[in-house]
Amino acid sequence: MIGGKSGSGAALVVQLDMRKLIAEACERATAKVGFEKLSVTDIAEECGISRTTFYRYFKDKNDVVDWMYNEAFNRCVEARGLKLDTHYVTRWRAIGECVFEAVQDKPAFYQEVVRYTGQNSFIQTFVQVNVDRVLKLIAPHRRLSDDLRELEYCARFYYAGVGSLFAQWIKDGMP
Repeated sequence: MIGGKSGSGAALVVQLDMRKLIAEACERATAKVGFEKLSVTDIAEECGISRTTFYRYFKDKNDVVDWMYNEAFNRCVEARGLKLDTHYVTRWRAIGECVFEAVQDKPAFYQEVVRYTGQNSFIQTFVQVNVDRVLKLIAPHRRLSDDLRELEYCARFYYAGVGSLFAQWIKDGMP
């Protein structure tokens, strides 16, 4: 399912195509006005759609960026034959390489995006998604005596550091 909606195959293809068109418009509009000043209206006008149509596919501009990143990350994971549920710990280096590859095709865009540090920023979402992923993977293996709050804190602490370094790497031009 794409975007949490079920439907016919043709409907999902249309939805994916529209998401791609909106993402491309987001990238172009960001180049014009910068990500912090970017509005849903800017993206919709760049794409030639209404704001209502935009909101059928995305919650806000940050949701578009998250979708773009996740699409690129998932393509990399699939191309390497990785499975996040089984390889997250054992193949962490290959998965980590996909984190970096996911942004390397659009360096100027992601450099602009990481400058935005407000609510629902790219790095905040990056941290939360990875914390949730780790907790989901740990859950079946944890002992009842394990303090879930402590595990979550450790995962958040780790990924906040990774996210900060990731953002700095992007800001530095992805050397």
